[in-house]
Amino acid sequence: MKSTRGASLNLFEDLEAKPLSFGVTILNKEKFVEILNECSTVTNSALLNNKIIALRGIIVNPRDDREGLLNIDSNGDTITLRKDVLISELNQILDAQTIGRAKYYLKRLEDGIQEVKTSKINDINLHRWKEYDDIITDSLWVMDKRDSSGAHLGWYWGNFIPQIPHQMMFRYTKKDDWVLDAFVGSGTTLIECRRLGRNGLGIELNSDVAKKAAELIEKEQNKYKVNTRVVNDDSRTANIGGALEEYGVKQVQLLIMHPPYHDIIKQGFLTYR
Repeated sequence: MKSTRGASLNLFEDLEAKPLSFGVTILNKEKFVEILNECSTVTNSALLNNKIIALRGIIVNPRDDREGLLNIDSNGDTITLRKDVLISELNQILDAQTIGRAKYYLKRLEDGIQEVKTSKINDINLHRWKEYDDIITDSLWVMDKRDSSGAHLGWYWGNFIPQIPHQMMFRYTKKDDWVLDAFVGSGTTLIECRRLGRNGLGIELNSDVAKKAAELIEKEQNKYKVNTRVVNDDSRTANIGGALEEYGVKQVQLLIMHPPYHDIIKQGFLTYR
């Protein structure tokens, strides 16, 4: 999602980070809001249900549109919604036991169309949270397989799968925020920074690894024009503040660390090849 500080609503503006495998529907936003407003004034449950059923029918079968809901003017405002989620919300209105509860769900749907609600730490639209399939809501993150797309190669020992920094950045940062990976290794975190529009600084002790990581990161498309830099240094003593100052930055919004190896691997036990 683009940063929503004062921005207008576009529910899918940045779900392009993941290909959309589900169906979407594009509606005349003004007309859709008008229909929802009309529904909110209804005081009879049966009449409200009839209106919602008719609306759902248009979404399912666009040829049934008699309301102009799908009439897209070249200068008109549109709204793009996931069809399955929209139908699910309409069904929830229909399943409500009272008209008061039905109107609560109706207002929630309208709010999600009219405004973006985000937290201080990320760009997730809380009104449309159901549409984020790639956000894992469980405390246990179960991944089917490693993401090997783009510049992700998995060539370096001990690196974590790309989905981990992806989840962390989606949850805990906004567009253009800064992420620091103190043990950047093969550059997994900074590759994800480019994909999600976050600036990234990575520290890597081994010069050969740092060089190869920087080369891989440069192969990843940088459509958001963010800064990604690998610093070849010891993360215990590196001048991180100085590196950030070069970009006019004094702090980072997310620090990514790795399991502590200092008491697991003996000094000099590993050799680089």
